[in-house]
Amino acid sequence: LASMIIAMAAVKRSGIKLKGDILFTAVVGEEGESDGTEYFVVKGGQADGAIVGEPSDYGYSIGHRGLETLEIKVEGTTMHGGQALKGINAIKMAARLINRIEEELFPKIIERDNEYMGPALMNYGKIFGGDQVCTVAGECTIQLDRRYIPGETVESVIGEYQAIIDKLHE
Repeated sequence: LASMIIAMAAVKRSGIKLKGDILFTAVVGEEGESDGTEYFVVKGGQADGAIVGEPSDYGYSIGHRGLETLEIKVEGTTMHGGQALKGINAIKMAARLINRIEEELFPKIIERDNEYMGPALMNYGKIFGGDQVCTVAGECTIQLDRRYIPGETVESVIGEYQAIIDKLHE
């Protein structure tokens, strides 16, 4: 943040005349739900361009991947562990879903590449389920971080996961 502010001050001190204004936004929640950026946009904030301080190995990029945080809830049937065969284990079902994503979708995702942004990416960031060890898990949640590139949309990203879920559901 300090280096960005110093860069803005340096531009002003240099006397360089820009074609527009420089706007600095240090927003909160960037590693979570991007609350600050969303607030900025909803309140009418806009710009002709942006410099985003992201890890880049000290390189520059003229683009930035889109980000969708996806949460998939898998529902099973809770049952006491002593009658486990009567339950439907949501953790086992979530594992099947992850295996299917790894086999069918992940190879396609990482083949997609953009010369300015790099490859499309996906990461399983968090998975949790069940209530206690002696009970068949009635619910399991998978949280994914999905970085997408031009040519992909929020709808197409969600649709790819939904197609796999639909096949498994059948």
